[in-house]
Amino acid sequence: MNKFRGPKDSDPDYKLVVDQIRHCLEEIRKGTPLERADAWIRNEHYTEQKLKIERLSGDPLRMDQCYINLALVELQRADSSERRSEEPALRSSPFSLSDRLKIETPHKDIQVKLEALFDPRKMPDGHVKPPQRILIRGRAGVGKTTLCKKIVYDFTHGTLWHDKFDRLLWIPLRNLKREARTNVPGYNMGDLFRHEYFSTPEATDLIDALWKETYSEKTLFILDGLDEISSDLRDDMFRFLKELLNQHNIILTSRPHAVSQHTHIWPPPTSGPPKNEAISNITTIFT
Repeated sequence: MNKFRGPKDSDPDYKLVVDQIRHCLEEIRKGTPLERADAWIRNEHYTEQKLKIERLSGDPLRMDQCYINLALVELQRADSSERRSEEPALRSSPFSLSDRLKIETPHKDIQVKLEALFDPRKMPDGHVKPPQRILIRGRAGVGKTTLCKKIVYDFTHGTLWHDKFDRLLWIPLRNLKREARTNVPGYNMGDLFRHEYFSTPEATDLIDALWKETYSEKTLFILDGLDEISSDLRDDMFRFLKELLNQHNIILTSRPHAVSQHTHIWPPPTSGPPKNEAISNITTIFT
């Protein structure tokens, strides 16, 4: 606001920005605290700048031109020894950089559309229901965070999962290592929301309203980067990480090695999901 060229009262650009800010604030003040919290996150936090992505060349890429191919490499407990011997293609993901640069499409038997990620599917007990916990595994640079940004963009623009979720909370897990957070005793959801989304004291009612909805079936957490969390987190933050991983609906991204290192808080794919929960392991191929 200090970079406008002329007197603020006469600068048309300044007036335009002020009017836009006032309009946003008026919209956010409408509705219940929860509705205002959702509106703030959607309009003020998930900004174009925060969601920007770059091509390998370094050039920017418009999010509406970003396409993601996903390959379903394992699902629930169906990876029995018999299935492993019969369907090795479902378990392997040998996607080299050259493969991704050539934008090779995975075999149709292991493709899954992003919009179908939470569609009901057959569980190990024979029941058909939507998965609740989805693990996205991929090597460094394969596009896990880009996928998260794509999901956030599509959701906030009304084209993805609005029949399933009322809100989407994207949490880069590496932020939990920041000193301002690790120094907070008994770190909790309220602290997380204040650090991630609401930095002013006036937002207490929004934080409280959002906190009450964290266990709702209509809230989806995207927890990005389990591999970026140190295994020696102090007790309070380690406890909070487990709390995040136990939310009702989550998508977790990680490099493959980190999942096996954190089996004490996230069960490995071969051990099967917790009771009544499904784990789908997805590998991003190209972004």
